[in-house]
Amino acid sequence: DTIKSDFYDISTIKLGTIFDNLNDKYFPTNGRSIELFLETNFLQSSNIRAFSKAELNYLSVFSIGKHTISQSLQFGAADETLPYPEFFSMGGEDKFLGMLEDEMIGRQIVLGTLAYRVLMPFELFFDTYFLFNYNIGSAWEKTENIRIGDLKHGLGLGLAFNTPLGPAKVLTGKGFYFRNAPQGVVWGPTNFYFSLGMKLN
Repeated sequence: DTIKSDFYDISTIKLGTIFDNLNDKYFPTNGRSIELFLETNFLQSSNIRAFSKAELNYLSVFSIGKHTISQSLQFGAADETLPYPEFFSMGGEDKFLGMLEDEMIGRQIVLGTLAYRVLMPFELFFDTYFLFNYNIGSAWEKTENIRIGDLKHGLGLGLAFNTPLGPAKVLTGKGFYFRNAPQGVVWGPTNFYFSLGMKLN
């Protein structure tokens, strides 16, 4: 079991590279973004929690008229020494509609999203978009537990507004997964999301 401590002494060095030619930060209609990060131990000490962690994020966006399709992938992996506060997480508005924020965490993560966005022919005070998302992915604490059958699915839809304060979003999502015995689909609760403002990262 994971030991959940309040504080850890860590000393790591993080290397990364970012390629980004998206034509807008919040409502891009064209371009790609690739982020690759590697984090590993910097100092050797019995008092320092040592770990290694790698992450790849990919986003591709293209449009036909007012219709925009985007697809994204996240792969993350770490060794068994990764402490609990450094775990990968999924869930919430940006990382799996249908789950609550940080609903799933683990040392390994696979997350894919296919999203559709259309600029509506009317404005509710600001440029108004209709959004639809399909998510698939899961997170695991141990590599030996990784199974394709563990993948969770999520559907989400809602409205987004391009306001002077940043994007405003009103969304709803519902998660589900496939069960083998007995065969069928198990649906999770319906979750609602609201956000307003610019992202700091």
